[in-house]
Amino acid sequence: MSMPTAYRQDHKSLYKQLIGSLYDAVLVTDPKGHVIDSNVRVRDFFQFDKNEVWDMEIIKLIPGITRQLIDRVRQGIADGRYVLITARCVRKDGTFFAAEVAICTIDLINEGDLLFSVRNIERRKQQARLLRSLQNAVANDLAAVAVCDGEGRVTLANPAFLAVWEFANEEQAIGKSMHELFPNDPHADEPVRKALTGERWEGTLQATSCSGRPFKVRGAVNVDRSADQDVIGVVCSFTGA
Repeated sequence: MSMPTAYRQDHKSLYKQLIGSLYDAVLVTDPKGHVIDSNVRVRDFFQFDKNEVWDMEIIKLIPGITRQLIDRVRQGIADGRYVLITARCVRKDGTFFAAEVAICTIDLINEGDLLFSVRNIERRKQQARLLRSLQNAVANDLAAVAVCDGEGRVTLANPAFLAVWEFANEEQAIGKSMHELFPNDPHADEPVRKALTGERWEGTLQATSCSGRPFKVRGAVNVDRSADQDVIGVVCSFTGA
C-alpha cells in the first residue's frame, strides 16, 4: 500500500520544522556526498547561503569526509545509530572552525542519504585552552594557592601550597579543613565565612605544618563561582608573613 500524499506532506513539513529549529548546522547529502538540503544554521557556521551549498561536495565544507570515510561511516551506521567525529570545517572565507559532526542515514530523496549535524566547538576548545593555561599558571605560582569547597575543605592545591604545609602529595591535602591548616588560630573560620558572603578576606593567620612546625602566613580568600554564578566555594592564596 502506498503512503498517503497528505501523510508524506505532513512528514516533510515536520522534517523542515525540525531541522530549521536545531541549533546545529544540518547538511543532508546524497549517497555520493553531494549536498541536497541544509538548514539556516549552515549560513551562520559556514557563511554559505542555502543555494550555494546545493550540490556542493561535503568534503569542501568538511575536509576529511572522503568517499572512503563515508563508506566506513555507512558500515558503522546500523539500526538507527550514528557516528560522531571531530573535524575541522571550512568557512566560505577560507577560515576553519573545530566541530563535532554526528552522521546518520536518512531516506530524504534517495535511499541511503546522509545527514551531517555540525556543532561548532571552537569556543569550548578556546575555553579548554584558557583553563589549561590558568592551571599551568597556578601550578607555577610561588604563592601557596588552594581551592576549597563551601565547607572550607581543600579540593585543589598547587605545589607551593603542598611545600609550605609539608604535604607529601596533593592527595594528603585534599579534604583538609581550615581547622587542620590553622589549628591554633581562633580566627581560622573567618576567611571562608567572610568570603562566602561575597566579601574578600585578607589577613594573617597562624598555620601549622604536617610536621607540627608553626608559621605565619599572609592570605587572601575570595568566593569561587561557577559559570552560572552559583557560589561553589572559595579560592585561597597564601604567602609568608
